Amino acid sequence: MKNYCTLFLLIFMLALKAQPIQLNAGLIGAYPFEIDSNFNSLQFHDTSGINTSMNYQGTATGHTDRKGGFGSVRLMDIPGNGNGPNEFISHNASPKYPSGDSARSFSFWFMKESLDLNFEAQIQFIMFYGSQQTSQGCGVAVDYAQGQVYFLGVQNDLIVNYNLQFSQWYHIVATYDGDTAKMYLNDSLVGQKALAWNTFSTSFSSNPRYGYFFQSTPTGGSQIHYNNSYKGFLDDVLIYNRVVNSREVTALYGGDTSTTASSGVSVPSFSLSKESFWYPNPTQGRIQIPDHQQIDLLRIIDQQGRIMLELSKPNLGVDLRALPAGLYWLQVEGPAGLRQGRLVKH
Repeated sequence: MKNYCTLFLLIFMLALKAQPIQLNAGLIGAYPFEIDSNFNSLQFHDTSGINTSMNYQGTATGHTDRKGGFGSVRLMDIPGNGNGPNEFISHNASPKYPSGDSARSFSFWFMKESLDLNFEAQIQFIMFYGSQQTSQGCGVAVDYAQGQVYFLGVQNDLIVNYNLQFSQWYHIVATYDGDTAKMYLNDSLVGQKALAWNTFSTSFSSNPRYGYFFQSTPTGGSQIHYNNSYKGFLDDVLIYNRVVNSREVTALYGGDTSTTASSGVSVPSFSLSKESFWYPNPTQGRIQIPDHQQIDLLRIIDQQGRIMLELSKPNLGVDLRALPAGLYWLQVEGPAGLRQGRLVKH
């Protein structure tokens, strides 16, 4: 019996390692919110190649992101007349979000600095689209007061208890395959539930929003804030029309722990840092490395282990436009030792 258990475990581990990492496959929206070429403007363009730019309602300003650079967006419900939020993100192009019971995945980082229930709703919607009817919507919401994270379909939800802390970035990946909703937080599967959703068909130009839920009645002590508005930070939003696997979740969080690339070709084995030390990722060409002064040598390595770029004492900005689109390893050496992570080049 013991031998059978060992064999089953071995087969399971081999199957897990065989999961491909294809971060570009099924990607229908990518929003890193990176700075522009002048290093001073927040951008809402789509780096997935579909080019469905976001539209920011309010005054868009850049803020320090989780990597210490200038590349996150702050959503803040400014006191108004109670008829709606003053700052939120919407879309202004036509490709559709996954609807009905079709497969989907959402990946992004979020962070709140504080919570004042006199002015804010307790449950705050980071994103939502579809209908408010039961099982016909789709979104992600957080409740810092109760320590809960929602992957919701409207009154038919996956709710996970999690010890949310202020001023700390969290990475979430929420997936749905038509039968089961799953939630990963900081590279850990924290919840899953069988759910039947029939998400109302919608488009980027219709009602997908980041920062509030479509509810017309304001609540809260002040009665001047839109119900369920999210007051916090958002970064690196990715939208897929498929279910990403657990190895891809790890890659999105900051680096795959395997030494085998998505093609199955062996690549050099390096120690990995769970946090990316550059941005944006994915990138269309230019990346920024906030601690570049602490780096002696930078290498870009392809999936066959070939060195595609090598720089001594790199600057803050590194131009990768000459590289073909694909999946690479970015490796740096310095006083802190050897660091490496996955880099996606569009």
